[in-house]
Amino acid sequence: MFTSIRNSSSNKLVFLYAQILVLSLFCFLLLLGHGKMPEKVDVLFPKGADQIWLYSDDIDNKGGSKAWWTEKSENKFKCNITHVIATPYCGFEIQLTPDYQGLDLSDYKLFKIYLDYDGPSTQIGITLRTFEKSSYKKGDISSLKNSVVPIGSFELIDVNTPILIEPKEWQVFHWWLDQYNIPRKNSYTDFSNVVVIGLTLSGSLKDGEHTMQFKKIEMVKNTISEKHWFVFVVSLWLLLIFLLMSWNLIKVLKQSKLHQEEAMTDDLTGLKNRKGMTEYLKSILKKNKTVNLSMILFDLDFFKKINDNYGHDAGDQVLINISNLIKNTIRNSDCFCRWGGEEFAILCPSMPIEKARELAYDLCDLVSSFDITDLSNTINVTASFGISNADIDKYSLLDELFEQSDNALFRAKNTGRNRVE
Repeated sequence: MFTSIRNSSSNKLVFLYAQILVLSLFCFLLLLGHGKMPEKVDVLFPKGADQIWLYSDDIDNKGGSKAWWTEKSENKFKCNITHVIATPYCGFEIQLTPDYQGLDLSDYKLFKIYLDYDGPSTQIGITLRTFEKSSYKKGDISSLKNSVVPIGSFELIDVNTPILIEPKEWQVFHWWLDQYNIPRKNSYTDFSNVVVIGLTLSGSLKDGEHTMQFKKIEMVKNTISEKHWFVFVVSLWLLLIFLLMSWNLIKVLKQSKLHQEEAMTDDLTGLKNRKGMTEYLKSILKKNKTVNLSMILFDLDFFKKINDNYGHDAGDQVLINISNLIKNTIRNSDCFCRWGGEEFAILCPSMPIEKARELAYDLCDLVSSFDITDLSNTINVTASFGISNADIDKYSLLDELFEQSDNALFRAKNTGRNRVE
């Protein structure tokens, strides 16, 4: 029996683990599915531009390179690189906000840059300037963190074919990190505060004319950000685990209650057993410090002869029928139990002994006049009754009350049976 219970508990535990594993796998697949979610495309430029300007070393650093608009409405310009300084440069920048607090672009997973280039350079750079609190000096655009993605000129097919750039491709200029003494933990490109985006020519440039057009910037993100999706899936997982554990806990509590009820119930008659009667008395004493109880103890007369003459199945049927007969006669507040074998007990709270005696006489007459006719033979049954009464303040006194009723029952049997004492 105990091996069967252990096996059953083990199987239930395995099933619970399997359910948790399935839920975890489901949520893990949901996490992986973030990349397959519908995408949203936002236009950063020209729609989001606040200011646009050109720059070159002749303006900033007394160099010989110049930049000028050829078609400003189309964001098309030229740079004429001339080596007057060691590292000539020129370019184009877009300020995205009127102040230097910038835009939060951290939810975007891809940038589509539409631009065109014609000139001798083999490489150009797409730059970002982001707000860095530790380095920023008010009004000084160069103190914004400066990052770049180098693009080979061979990648620039035409102005209508975008260059695709992932955020991780932007790297902060090493010279900028050195100039502002930025610690290594802050040396990454922070997309939560983007102020400026632009196009630059720099490095090993050949003298000559460079023509560029910066047409459009699109940004792609999932309809739900990766961070919010992660929070949602983890919250969903926790909720599902909570519901699963709650459901299993409710099942365990129900099964535990059922097992407790079964442990307090007689299998044959469905009445309470001794343990059930003890628990009944405990529940009464929880509500009342002291309770007056009458106990009616009765025993079916010559029950062994019924088993011997008609068989044990017939004897069981007699016990069932007598149980149902008595149960349908007494009060709902009374506790009726099978004490053992053919012996039964009735606990009657708040019933004086005179009333209990009247009830016992009625039950004695009821049993003796009741014929069990649903068997192959008609069986007449009688019973002997013993009564006691006491004020009970703890359930252990039930044994004393039973002893008094048992002595009265003994007298009833010794003085002719089918009677009340």
